[in-house]
Amino acid sequence: MVTIRDVGERARVSLGTVSRVLNGHPSVRPAVRASVNHAIRDLGYVPNPAARSLRSGRTHTLGLIVPDLLNPMTVALVRGVEDAGGRAGYTLLLAESRLDPHLEETHIAKLLERRVDGLLCSPVQSIAAVERCVKRPGTSVLPTVLLQLRRPRREFLTAYVDEAPAIGACTDHLLALGHRRVAIVHSSSHPAGGRHRRDVLRAALCGRGIDEGADLDRIFSEAAECYQGVREILARPDRPSVMLVGIHQFVPATLQAIRDAKLQIPADLSLVVFGDSDWARATTPPLSTIVVNQEEHAEGAVQLLLQVIGGEASTARHVRSESVYVVRESTGPAPKEGSR
Repeated sequence: MVTIRDVGERARVSLGTVSRVLNGHPSVRPAVRASVNHAIRDLGYVPNPAARSLRSGRTHTLGLIVPDLLNPMTVALVRGVEDAGGRAGYTLLLAESRLDPHLEETHIAKLLERRVDGLLCSPVQSIAAVERCVKRPGTSVLPTVLLQLRRPRREFLTAYVDEAPAIGACTDHLLALGHRRVAIVHSSSHPAGGRHRRDVLRAALCGRGIDEGADLDRIFSEAAECYQGVREILARPDRPSVMLVGIHQFVPATLQAIRDAKLQIPADLSLVVFGDSDWARATTPPLSTIVVNQEEHAEGAVQLLLQVIGGEASTARHVRSESVYVVRESTGPAPKEGSR
């Protein structure tokens, strides 16, 4: 049977170094980690999870709670977390809250029972509620990183997405195309970006002299409601020349409403969406988008969590990812007044 000692001898490192590689400790230099992993593959060494757990007091599992597995961006995030955790020797336990705060709390409790070493959560409920779940009296605090937030938080280690630069680039582009009347379609759910994303959008639009009055800022709770609301907006004699869709799940309903109104994109109405997907790139025309690299976002969140699990003093309270504005064919010059 191949042992950890055999791995150390092949890689010419100490047993402690091999152990740190197997435990995903972030202090190991990349070259040393690669050498140890190469020796593990050559020798066919298979760690004993039960023995490792007894020795270290860890389960080498991470918990991840996401709000909606139907969202293409969530799928990319899950893959990113699994890849980053897997490289450090961790197995992922995945749960979906389905936008239900009570289900989210149940998932946190079950992951605590499974003794996960750390938790990554895209919260549905309030930050204070998540804090109560992971800091229960009489138990140790579960290392936790909140991810997919729109701004850093003091209460938790956070991985957040800074959308302001991309929103600024988008509004500059729309202004250059002659757009002055913009509709915002958004979701009432907290994970969709909520009030903060809408505030950034409003500030960017108003700061550039673009009309985004209350009649054009609409919040919907579900896709069917979104469809009906967009139809009402597009039926107005002073309809907007461009529409921003703040949640990717509402894009199909919005496209359906535009088609049923017999309007052409971008000749009659330009469209910018948040998030991206294969179908958003393949549709005619392909959709301009404000999007973040979810794999890189996941990598930063996992590395921050592993620092805490490894007992190191975290050098930062948060990690930042930045969205980008991707221009595609769904944005064009604003139609002339007489043609609308």
